Amino acid sequence: MTIRKPTILGFKHLFRRPVTVQYPFEKFKVGPNYRGVPALDFDKCTSCERCTDVCPNKCTIMVEYNGKKVPNLYASRCMFCYLCVEVCPTGARVNTPVYELAEYSREATLWTPEQLIPLVTPELRNDVIPKVPVVEVDVCVNCLMCEKTCPYDAISHVDKGDTRTITTDYDTCTSCGKCIDICPPQALSYSRIKIDAGDKLIWIKDIPIKDIEVENYYQLLYKKVIEPTWCSHCTACVVACPVERIIGGDQEISEDLDIPCLDCSLCVRSCPRYDYQNPKGVGEYTDVYSVGSTRYVGQDGGIVTEMLVSAMEMGIIDTAIVVAGDEEWRPYLRIARTPEEITSGLKTKYAIADILSALKAADKISKKGIGIVGVPCQIEGFQQHAENTKFFTSKVKLVVGIFCFENFYYKRFYKEFLEENEGIKTADITRTDMKKGVLTVNTKDGGEYKFKLKDLAHYEFEGCRICQHFSNITADVSVGGSGSKHGYSSVFIRQENAKRILDYMNEKGYVKFAPEEQLETVIKTNNFMVNLKIKQHHIEPYLKDRGIVVENDETSEEKKSG
Repeated sequence: MTIRKPTILGFKHLFRRPVTVQYPFEKFKVGPNYRGVPALDFDKCTSCERCTDVCPNKCTIMVEYNGKKVPNLYASRCMFCYLCVEVCPTGARVNTPVYELAEYSREATLWTPEQLIPLVTPELRNDVIPKVPVVEVDVCVNCLMCEKTCPYDAISHVDKGDTRTITTDYDTCTSCGKCIDICPPQALSYSRIKIDAGDKLIWIKDIPIKDIEVENYYQLLYKKVIEPTWCSHCTACVVACPVERIIGGDQEISEDLDIPCLDCSLCVRSCPRYDYQNPKGVGEYTDVYSVGSTRYVGQDGGIVTEMLVSAMEMGIIDTAIVVAGDEEWRPYLRIARTPEEITSGLKTKYAIADILSALKAADKISKKGIGIVGVPCQIEGFQQHAENTKFFTSKVKLVVGIFCFENFYYKRFYKEFLEENEGIKTADITRTDMKKGVLTVNTKDGGEYKFKLKDLAHYEFEGCRICQHFSNITADVSVGGSGSKHGYSSVFIRQENAKRILDYMNEKGYVKFAPEEQLETVIKTNNFMVNLKIKQHHIEPYLKDRGIVVENDETSEEKKSG
């Protein structure tokens, strides 16, 4: 039985027609999608070098041929991935059925343009409309990175008054795609459109007017905001700069002179203090609470941490930018992906951390949404960015604002004031708190030190001296300790997303609410703090410097009643 079956099977095939191709006397006919030697249509090649840039094995380089740079092919290296064919914007790289590559030496496997060009037969020619860069004008942030990157100087701009005209000359453009690759908001993209000789891509964007003699827009920002000490160190300009020329950190905003300025105006357009709207007051809100977390113990009620963690549990966000601190209370940024990482930012640190500078990195990481926490000037900077540079702010789904009277550089406050002047070592501090005009510092040995905030004016940000914004009215929810008892936070709900999160926290039993009678104290205290900050922080010098005359609140009210 075991012999009969294979014998029968063998006799069946004995009289069948053989399928073996007798190579090299017979050639195998490949299918239409077979990846053979990628040939070259010389007339369509624009020397854009996209094929050489994308090649993973570096088996293609550009060589001179008939007065133009065109690609060759090291066939012994090629793995026939065909990325060079896929990225070619003009269809110059062509799929061929050529598969005979065997040679007696490695050098003989080099296919020169003279060998690649004849492979493009009329049947294989790609009669396609070339791809050229086009722009979505509303998305463009006018950063000029495309102009800086273009290797052929096909992109240029002209400023006239408050408008900038950006032009792409299609006659010069090779469709290399470098402008598309570098564009931060992805406003540039490929499109197959028919273009004729002399055609240009032109778009117009608004820019601030340089009303003083300056070299570039950073100098305009410096002269009008930084030099007169109106800068709040929100670092909106730092994160806006496309070439990372502007420097933040625990110091005054400065510039890296080794990096050329693009003169793109993004730093000016993103600065909330350049054309300051002076947000102040308690602001609009839908609900107010005095509430504490049942899961986390923070500076006051742990509500900021609770809201971020709950938002992550609800799937609203999957990333949060928090400010953590080391054993010496030195703040540092952390992009939190888990509730455990969020809790590293529990304790309040009275020192600035450049939260906006982490937005670009968080935007690349996040899939669902980002939560941020900041003091009023930082949230103002974020909102200014959201209007001008949506490409890394669109994923932000929760903005938590902290009440703020003033802020400090770490070195000046913790090291110069507390350590050098007062002899309090930062490593011994357990808690710092600012309430009712008093700074309270607690230490590990049970010590408690109190300082009047007005005596700290020398150490605060100079930009804080004109800020009248206390209750963070531009955030989705404002949180602080003013008006609430220990273990609770005052919470002003301003947007629907924050209300949904608080409702979720309540349903899960993650929060405890103070008695309703406490809310009268919360509102009264915060009104007092708002008015106190307006009274102590004079913005008139800033407005006068801008040539703005603003009637005070009392005069305005008198006119209204009259």
